[in-house]
Amino acid sequence: VTMDLQRRQLNQVSKLLKQAMSQGTVDELMQLCRVIAANIDEVLDRPLTLPASLGELLNRAHFAGNMRGLAQLVALDNPSVRKNVDQEFKNGVPPQVQELIARLGPELDQLAACVQDLVIRDGSVVIMNFYRERYGSIANAVLKLGNTCKTEDFWSAPKVFAEPV
Repeated sequence: VTMDLQRRQLNQVSKLLKQAMSQGTVDELMQLCRVIAANIDEVLDRPLTLPASLGELLNRAHFAGNMRGLAQLVALDNPSVRKNVDQEFKNGVPPQVQELIARLGPELDQLAACVQDLVIRDGSVVIMNFYRERYGSIANAVLKLGNTCKTEDFWSAPKVFAEPV
């Protein structure tokens, strides 16, 4: 009876330890997601030196003159805006924007991988939905401007409402 009781207690302790280790991993992944998101935000909020006509497009759309505003402009599905944006980029994407896109693509890929790993390790899908909503249009714009983001499927996937089983 004593051995059976000790075996049960050992099994319980083992389960608790696994849960604690898993929670530690989830916490670490959440922290990593925050760091990557901060890196993305830093790139997005950097002021841009743009041609006057592109700056005017941003002003008319009420978007900031930074990478975030440009990404919002590019992500718009308005045909007249799309035509103007395409006209602005017919001779190529400005070098400063290319440089920022080259940084954003890998950061978005890292964030997608981290969030997916978080959900696999029993993290909340709410976190995944949060990051998809926050950076999905940015990833879409990065793909339109430079195709440096390899996780298009992650960013364009629909919201998930159920926790993983």
